[in-house]
Parts: sequence; structure tokens; C-alpha cells
Amino acid sequence: MPRQQTWSGQVLSASEKPIISVKEARKVLGKEYNDLSDDNLLGVIMSLTKIAQFYLGFLEVPKSQQVC
Repeated sequence: MPRQQTWSGQVLSASEKPIISVKEARKVLGKEYNDLSDDNLLGVIMSLTKIAQFYLGFLEVPKSQQVC
């Protein structure tokens, strides 16, 4: 059963395997994130992933406008 974390009032499912390790995430995000627990850092990664997916959805070209 996937565990769930609470991040900024939202329940996140940790069933999806992150594409970046905690160690790599700490390097990328910088010193501000050194004091976060691994679970909270996972919440940050998952939140940023959802935000990125949301905005990438705006960049998709509708099929009616694609060049064949």
C-alpha cells in the first residue's frame, strides 16, 4: 500500500518512484533544503513535479493545430 504524506495541506501519494534521488535533489535545490527531512523533501519533489506537469500541459499543441 502506498504511503501518503501531507505537504502544504495536500495529501500526496508516494507510490510513484521519484526520478531523482534525495541526495541529488538536495544538491539541485541548495542549502535552503538541507534541514528538511527526507519525507518532506519527497513532498517538495512531488509538488514541483505536479507544478511542472501542469504548466507543460499549457505548452501542448492541440491536435487541430498540428502540422501533418
